[in-house]
Amino acid sequence: MRPADGELFTLDLGTRTGFAHGAPGSFPRSGSVLLKEKGEVRGVAFGNLISWLQSRFSESKPRLVLKERQLPMPATKKLKGAFGDRSVMSGLHAIVEGMCNRFGVPFVDVHDATARKAVVGIGRAGTRERTKEHVIQAVQLRGLMPLNSRDDNRADALVLFEYGAALIKGRGSWDEARALLTSGSTHRRTRSKSARLKPTRTRARWTARKSSALPML
Repeated sequence: MRPADGELFTLDLGTRTGFAHGAPGSFPRSGSVLLKEKGEVRGVAFGNLISWLQSRFSESKPRLVLKERQLPMPATKKLKGAFGDRSVMSGLHAIVEGMCNRFGVPFVDVHDATARKAVVGIGRAGTRERTKEHVIQAVQLRGLMPLNSRDDNRADALVLFEYGAALIKGRGSWDEARALLTSGSTHRRTRSKSARLKPTRTRARWTARKSSALPML
């Protein structure tokens, strides 16, 4: 089966979830969907995500789903809103994985910095706000998003799409690209390069904290 046979579907999960989908090499369709309003309980977001994915996958089942890897616990403690609520983000990721299993669609988690470095040319741009701005400008310069849009969720999903589509086209095979993404080879190369710039004690402390138990939904 040729790489163009089938759709790649990418997700930047959050209470406003960005998405992009299309055949590798084609102009992707993209946007974002608001899963819950401020003040509403997390169950509203969960229910809306299930309904939305059910509709999407029933209409056109993708060949592969890529979603941004969930942030580690130390990182979420510094964030506000849904990103800082580990239970909400864990629930959204679990729903995507469950729906993919239900429809028989393989999925892969991709580190956001890995995709950004490959597509935008930089994994981090200092603050989170500056990184968002770089990503928005990059997808707008590629003509993937209107110049008047400030939707960073949509932009992140588009970066993930461009990253996955390039791998699929480069490998000439969905299975080979998926195996590369699943193995984490591209992530390890990016991480090993940046890890050399960090003090050893910082990495050791992060590794020790990463094994902490996660709160249950």
